[in-house]
Amino acid sequence: TMGAQKYSRQREAVYSALRSVRTHPVASEVYDIVRTEIPDISLSTVYRNLSQLAESGKALTITDEKGVVHFDGYVHPHNHLFCKGCNRVVDVDIPVAISIPDGCDHSVEGYSVLFSGICSGCR
Repeated sequence: TMGAQKYSRQREAVYSALRSVRTHPVASEVYDIVRTEIPDISLSTVYRNLSQLAESGKALTITDEKGVVHFDGYVHPHNHLFCKGCNRVVDVDIPVAISIPDGCDHSVEGYSVLFSGICSGCR
C-alpha cells in the first residue's frame, strides 16, 4: 500500500538524520533535520519513528539528569557523559568494568553508563 511506503520513507529519513550527527539529539533536533527532506512531517511522527527505532535496537535512548531523552544512532557499546555546563550528552571513552555476581538470578544482556560532569568543550 501507499501508506506503508510513506511510513518506511519517513522512518528511513528519521534514521538517516539521527545517523548524520554524533550530538545525541533530542526529538525536536531530529525533527529539524528531517524537515529539510520532508517539510510536511510532524514532530509526533518523528517522535513515533524514533521510539520505534529504539524499540527495534537501531537507536539508543539516553535520559539525562534533567529527564530529557536524547537519541543515539550508534548502538555499539559505549558510554556517555551528561555535561552540566551545556546540557549536552557526549560520548566518552571511559571503560567501565562490571562484574555480575555468581548467584545473580537475572539475565543481564547489557548496560549503559551515564557519567555526569563537564565536557571538554565547557572545561
